[in-house]
Amino acid sequence: MKQVLLICCMLLFILSACSVHKMNQNAVAEDNFGYVLLLGNLDGRRVLINEKSVIIDEGNRFGLRSGTYNLEIRSDDRIVVKRVVYITAGQTVEVKVP
Repeated sequence: MKQVLLICCMLLFILSACSVHKMNQNAVAEDNFGYVLLLGNLDGRRVLINEKSVIIDEGNRFGLRSGTYNLEIRSDDRIVVKRVVYITAGQTVEVKVP
């Protein structure tokens, strides 16, 4: 009886260790993103990251992988904001839009 109980406990520990390892792998994949939060009025303006248009959600926020990006905000033919943003995993970079 003790042997059966011991085997069941060991099996339980092994299975729980495998599931924790699997969850940690998923967490690393999701944490590779950071966010840009645009503070200000974006009506009639285009947001470009590395010269490509970006779709902005209701909260004026969008996600990017960790890295360095060129951010431009344009109103008609005029550049309103031009700066380099550094995105790190899990962080939000705030950019003021005049």
